[in-house]
Amino acid sequence: MSENVITYVSKKGNVTIPAQTEPLDYTRPTKNDPTKTETIRTRLRYCEGEQSLIPSEQSVHAKPKPIRFNGISLRADKSDYLLNDYLKHTPSFLSGFISIHNPSKLVNDKVNERIKFHEAEKLIVEANEVSRFVAYFVEVGKKAVGKSADYIQQELFKLLDDSTPEKIISLFKDVNTDIELTASAIYREVIQYEGGKYIWYGQKHNVIFEVPKGKDYTEAFAEFLNTNEGKVVKKEIVLKVNKEFVPQKQAPILTNISGIGDGVKKTLNAIGILSVSDLANETEESINTKLTNRALQIKSPNLNLGQWIADAKTMLE
Repeated sequence: MSENVITYVSKKGNVTIPAQTEPLDYTRPTKNDPTKTETIRTRLRYCEGEQSLIPSEQSVHAKPKPIRFNGISLRADKSDYLLNDYLKHTPSFLSGFISIHNPSKLVNDKVNERIKFHEAEKLIVEANEVSRFVAYFVEVGKKAVGKSADYIQQELFKLLDDSTPEKIISLFKDVNTDIELTASAIYREVIQYEGGKYIWYGQKHNVIFEVPKGKDYTEAFAEFLNTNEGKVVKKEIVLKVNKEFVPQKQAPILTNISGIGDGVKKTLNAIGILSVSDLANETEESINTKLTNRALQIKSPNLNLGQWIADAKTMLE
């Protein structure tokens, strides 16, 4: 790979960097003496073919051009001073990317690392509530019981930040199917674990299985489900989980708000707005700041942050 190329690697997956920044302090060489620098408070605007990033110094025909990553990486010639200088001064870029000036095997390692991070983040965002509960249950066991869907999602994001993407991926993908069934049945209030025993939910005297002392309660129950007696219980659990579960009335969700579809919801989730309650606690300014910091945009013909926030507050009354 050429040493005349700088490779930028995104920490958060596919991105498009806006062509214009908010006002910032921009330091550049002076025109009369390149060995000296000057600092100007200005917006920066990236336009191909121009000689400056400052809008007032660009031609009337200048066309702003957003910078789109190819997958999670972007290669830029070192000679493309304006592109590299624009990326260097973009606040959202500084917190969200890595630049590698002498590409080598390190690039592939970093790219693979970011791909895994993006995959783990996508699993957390796109998984349904039951799947997220199962993943969290596998990690923390009984502590997951009774926690809200939003709380579990936030905890999984924290776990991703504190551990590795491989760990999150394994929580979702490398789960023993019987443990997954157990967690699903607990989440859907088909069974419960209490005092060292598995019982049918709400039936304290109807014991399904008593966990032997010293045994892990999830693994022990998974082993029990593969015994002759356990297979009968397993069949009944599957029936109740898949056919007899009637969802209870749920708290309002973001997509209940007019104008917020799945695409907008994913963007809001990416900046930490996971619930109607989160949205109600935001302002238009705070949301726009978070979007800028993550180099994200809300794409909706019905974009109305003020109304969405007002609707969220109304839903919680």
